Amino acid sequence: MSPWPRFGKTVNSLIAVTSILFCLALLEGAVRYAPFLGGFKPEPRTFVGDFENRESRNFIADQNTGWRMRPNIEFVWKIAGERDIYRSNDQGFRSEMNVSRFENRKVIALIGDSFAFGTGVEFEETFGELLGDSLGDDVTVYNLAMPGFGLDQMWMSVRHQALPLEPALIIFAFIDADLDRSQSAYRMAEGFNKPTFELENGNLRPQTRRDKPSVMIRLLEAHSGLWTILRKTIKHIGYRYSFGDWWLRNRAIIKAMNSDAKSADTPLLLVRLPLRQRRTFPSLHRLAKTEDLNLLDLGGPETGSFDNLHFVDDAHINEAGHAFVADRLTQWIKENRLLD
Repeated sequence: MSPWPRFGKTVNSLIAVTSILFCLALLEGAVRYAPFLGGFKPEPRTFVGDFENRESRNFIADQNTGWRMRPNIEFVWKIAGERDIYRSNDQGFRSEMNVSRFENRKVIALIGDSFAFGTGVEFEETFGELLGDSLGDDVTVYNLAMPGFGLDQMWMSVRHQALPLEPALIIFAFIDADLDRSQSAYRMAEGFNKPTFELENGNLRPQTRRDKPSVMIRLLEAHSGLWTILRKTIKHIGYRYSFGDWWLRNRAIIKAMNSDAKSADTPLLLVRLPLRQRRTFPSLHRLAKTEDLNLLDLGGPETGSFDNLHFVDDAHINEAGHAFVADRLTQWIKENRLLD
């Protein structure tokens, strides 16, 4: 039998593979550089052991949550053209007073990221302070939020910082980007490592160095726009269906946090904060229903208009945005009698 048919098949296979690779390369170039496709820039994750903590003038490492403010520090940040003062108490939280479990008033522990922390506004203008003022003299709000926190860090803040205070209520305020942060072990902006968890057989466990993906996957994450599109597509599906690591991992975090609060017999209120681009989140609402979780969703289109709630040149909520959140929180807490 002639060997040529066999070689012919091999050549055809090589041509087919080369053609596919060439098409993928063209698509990759289009995705990365074509303006009409928006430029899907790769967003590589970080893993345990990738980086060491950087020295910070205003923040220090925290073994439970990743980082917090240096105790008793005062500094100025310029956000959206405004210079605001940020002061910490003895424990490294942005507060005018120290937090204590021996407070005579009812305590609300506020957990969150830079939105709840109040980046861009004075402390008196944050929705945590405004909420405390509106609820009366027998209620105090301890703001335990930190800039850059992900959902996993907020869970650890609930467990290690909020629950030991034996609060009357925990408010867990987040934005959608905080769910992205649960997938990385190091925050470039802050320069600190953070708690990160892997979902294994339905259970959460701390990430280790052994959980790093293969070299090929890391190369794709670091350099491939097509891979970025795939990950964003899976994330998009996760908003509506229980699918993909992005949603399943964060769903497990929310369930674990809710379980911690229920074990301590402490009411928990999950608050999705407003962004400029409103988006429905059916998966979150289903989770709240099945887990009997209090949810105030201010990030969906059904909430109403969000005009002028954010800084023009910055994504954070401005003074009007904080007042809006405080008003909705006050109304929701009173209507649902969470402090009774």
